[in-house]
Amino acid sequence: MIQESEGISKPQSEFASVAGYRLERIDAFLGKLGNPVGIHSYKPYHSNGEDFLQNYMGMIGIPMELTPAFPSMDQKMIFLTEHASFDTKLVEKIKKRLIGGNDVMITSSLYRRLTGQGIEGIVELEYTDKKASVHQFYDWQDVYTSEKDILIPQIRYATNDSWELITALDSGIGYPILQQASYGNAKLYVLVIPDNFGELYEIPKEILTKIKQVMMKSLFVYTDSPSHVSLFVYDNNTFIVESFKEYPVPVKIVLYKKFTGVTDLESNQAMDMREENDKSIFTTRFEPHTYKVYQAH
Repeated sequence: MIQESEGISKPQSEFASVAGYRLERIDAFLGKLGNPVGIHSYKPYHSNGEDFLQNYMGMIGIPMELTPAFPSMDQKMIFLTEHASFDTKLVEKIKKRLIGGNDVMITSSLYRRLTGQGIEGIVELEYTDKKASVHQFYDWQDVYTSEKDILIPQIRYATNDSWELITALDSGIGYPILQQASYGNAKLYVLVIPDNFGELYEIPKEILTKIKQVMMKSLFVYTDSPSHVSLFVYDNNTFIVESFKEYPVPVKIVLYKKFTGVTDLESNQAMDMREENDKSIFTTRFEPHTYKVYQAH
């Protein structure tokens, strides 16, 4: 399309107008956001293993913060993948955190890497060579079904040493998805990751929310939502929820009870909230590929 101005013809870009609108919208709230925060995930320099898994965790609604240094003790929960195994003192550092009262969540593949290096002194599991194709998940309250089968490694464990928080079911046989073990003054969690990271997106939203509740308890907010709904959290009680879904989706947003309200920073509208189990909750609807910006107070 050609636009004429002062006798000069020049191309008119439809994309420029769209980008301009988006940038103007962002400018309106950008200064109200604090510093971004997330669950620290340790990735030593030049390490590899479970590459880009943190990206997939972000797309199921868990904000991640990669760090090349082992997280400090003020981080109440950290998430460790195979990358962390490049630290030869990793098991020692995990034990120190747990004794100090800070939880750790590791992936099943990291447990396999650490087998024989002392991780059995925290929890005794066996990462077998067998696989299970599962589509049912049990959180000790109800059974939820995924639309597709998900391929996971089979993990064995000593019954009295640890406890399953989430179980996958295959023909009546259960396999751990989220395992918990007490050590020192905290807990070690082992999260079983599907062979195909993308199959995390197939896990029922109720199970994803259970994982969020465990993993994000050091943050002030989490979403009860399916995959492809991301959360961005900031240190001044602001947060952004963005849906990457191709269709409209309702999202339940959960905050700790210490907050009395939440305001949409773009519309300045107060959200209608209710109290449930010592938390404040509101539900809103997201159209495809949209986001909303909030501040809790």
